[in-house]
Order: sequence, then C-alpha cells, then structure tokens
Amino acid sequence: MTASLIDLPEIYKQDILAINCHFACCDNNKRRQAEADAFINFIIDFKTKGGVIDLPYGTPFFMCGDLNLVGYNHQLKTLLTGNIIDTQAFGKAQKPDWDETDLIDVISLHADQRMAYTWRDKKTPFWPGRLDYTICSHVNMTIEKAFTIETNSMSQERLSKYGLLKTDTFVASDHLPKVTDFSIPVFSDKGK
Repeated sequence: MTASLIDLPEIYKQDILAINCHFACCDNNKRRQAEADAFINFIIDFKTKGGVIDLPYGTPFFMCGDLNLVGYNHQLKTLLTGNIIDTQAFGKAQKPDWDETDLIDVISLHADQRMAYTWRDKKTPFWPGRLDYTICSHVNMTIEKAFTIETNSMSQERLSKYGLLKTDTFVASDHLPKVTDFSIPVFSDKGK
C-alpha cells in the first residue's frame, strides 16, 4: 500500500489522498484479509488525532489498484464497511468514511459493453474477473465518470477516433485500464 497526499492548488478547499494497493494474488485469502484490515486501520489512523498521520476532517480520499479479490467476499466487505476481522492486530471495526458511513465501490463498466471485468486470459480456465477496484470516500468528493477500456470490444470507428488499435489494452497490460473522474469542492469567488 502506498499513500500520497496530493497538494492541490489553493482554490481547492482540501488536498486529496490517493492510495494505491496491490493485494496478494491467487489462493491467499488470509493475507488479502489482513491487507484489507490494514487498509481500514490506516483510514482510522488518519481520521484520528495521533498515530502515524493526521488529516483534516473531510479530506477526500480514494484507493485503487489490483486487489485480486478472488476469494472470500468479506475482504471487499471490510474495505467498504470497515468490518475488520483481526481486531487484535488492526484495531476495532469502524465505519471508514468521515461521516461514519461506508465507502463507495466504483463499478466501472466497459466504455463499449455492459461488462465490468478488468482481467481476462483466454488461455486459462478462469472466467474474466473484476480484479481492479476504485474505492472512495463520498465526503467532499463526487464521482463524475467511471469507465474501463477494452479496445477489443470497440468499433473501428471509435478506435480510429481515439487513435487506438484493437489489441492495445491486451498488449499494454494483462489488466484493463480503469478511469474514474472525481470533482472536489473549490472555494467560491467570494473568498475563503
């Protein structure tokens, strides 16, 4: 897990915290649950005075990355609701958003088909899966758009319009690119 507090221009009311995660792959449910618990522990830490990092109330934040959520559904439940399993190691469960509510799971449909998977490999016996996630706060942040690109499913007209080739997404990576646009509050023209 890597977290970066992005120093936004002064027009914005607050900075934004971007968290990138790459959870354990494959048949490793115990480790992925510990990573989910650790994520919530980090959120609780920055929302609470003292500890490793303190952020002002309402600092918008999001987490994204290859979470490999291929096993127990409780891993996603922990990330969204703050329901920590290993409370001895990571502290008590607590709702993760600033207003003591759940976080948002941004489901990004493909731009050209009603699917949301971000990984597929026809050479394996595994079904396509949504392995890449964006999870975010809704306090002081609004999701404007979210989509996943799979160039193989795009029409030739759309590929040409954007300067893409049908094979681009599968040549570039074994995962599909996801895009999420957020808007965050700015100060009004009348000043702070």
